Amino acid sequence: MEMNGFFGICIYENKECCELGNNFPVNQASMEAHERRASLSFVMDAQSMLDLIEGYSSDEDTEQQAVLEVNQLAVVEQVEEELANVEDQLPAVNEQPEPIVSITSKRELTKMTHDRFVFWKHKSSKDGGRTFWGCIKKEDGCNKRIHTNIATGRVVKEMGTHNHDVDSTPIPVAQFKTSLKRRAAETMEWLHGDRPESKRIEYVKADRNILAVVEDFENRNVMDYLSGIALNFVMGE
Repeated sequence: MEMNGFFGICIYENKECCELGNNFPVNQASMEAHERRASLSFVMDAQSMLDLIEGYSSDEDTEQQAVLEVNQLAVVEQVEEELANVEDQLPAVNEQPEPIVSITSKRELTKMTHDRFVFWKHKSSKDGGRTFWGCIKKEDGCNKRIHTNIATGRVVKEMGTHNHDVDSTPIPVAQFKTSLKRRAAETMEWLHGDRPESKRIEYVKADRNILAVVEDFENRNVMDYLSGIALNFVMGE
């Protein structure tokens, strides 16, 4: 291509630089303009390519991130389901601590009630943190046992099952017997220094007679038990 006033062919076919169709005057200014346009075009093409590559990479990363989040969510749901299954298999215990009913047996052993059943106190743990209880129907084959926390009175462990129905009669009867025993002990202590010896013996015998009647009515219902107590007082008068 010659530059001294001759005409050449414009490779850009741009109307701004080719006023005579595809021919343009070749001079230094026009060559510099073409070079600037060529550089700008190259930069734009490179930027478009980078945008295209970046967009493709971004879409792929987004897809991979979405797959990762779905997998993580599935793992979390599986772990939560397994934990729920484990909790369902744990033995049920009372959420609220049940107050221990203080009942003293013939052998001066402590009893307690749980779910309307009566339990004997067997022993306490070596560390002093728990008390072990067994159902009073053990001689009849009942293997139900429970552990309670000494500090809170809460049932913390249950083992076995009851082989009998609930019987609400022994609880009030045992409580009444315990109150009579306490009354007898208090009467003996109070009368020892304030009343004559004969009067103290008379009161002690009366309380012992009441206890004997209570033992006779142990296997009966509450009404028979109370009737026996009333009859004993009538006979004493």
